[in-house]
Amino acid sequence: MKVLYGAWTSAILVCAVAFGTLVVLEPADTADDLDQVLRVHLPWIVANFLMGWAVGVYTRSALTGPPRILAALAVPLAATVGGTVLGIPPMASALGIVLHFIETLFGVAVGLAMARGLSRVHEDLDVPDLQPGWEGFYGQALAPDTPLAELPGAPEAAQAAPPDAPAAPGAPGPPPHFGAAPGDRPA
Repeated sequence: MKVLYGAWTSAILVCAVAFGTLVVLEPADTADDLDQVLRVHLPWIVANFLMGWAVGVYTRSALTGPPRILAALAVPLAATVGGTVLGIPPMASALGIVLHFIETLFGVAVGLAMARGLSRVHEDLDVPDLQPGWEGFYGQALAPDTPLAELPGAPEAAQAAPPDAPAAPGAPGPPPHFGAAPGDRPA
């Protein structure tokens, strides 16, 4: 329950900012459709996306499936009803109210999808078991002296080339030692 309170609190904060944005951006009484889209519908979709994303991230490990969807829809649907009652933004028709609810569902669905995709946990990832050593991405462990050819996903050229062979025919060898004559190379 504590997770839900945190998730809903973050969604309510996003909702408060969204209502403030809609009040400030409220379009004049013009028939300009682009003005209506950019000042009302786009901010509302973005706000619902952020509300759905906030709840989705908070409830990532606590809820799955329909309970998570219902938890994510609670605040945006309440905000949509509250905005309709308060007239934020003013809607002149029933079609505008229905469109607002569709935008809410769309924004929350995209927010939940982004929360699922961006808040991956270690158990979700298919990480091969590697030898113990230094920690890398996603808890992978590699020894500091692991050769390039043994790394997972190493290019075939790195796996096929012997370690001390020159990169190309006629390529210069290692640099001369400090103080050696220009033609001297160590054996």
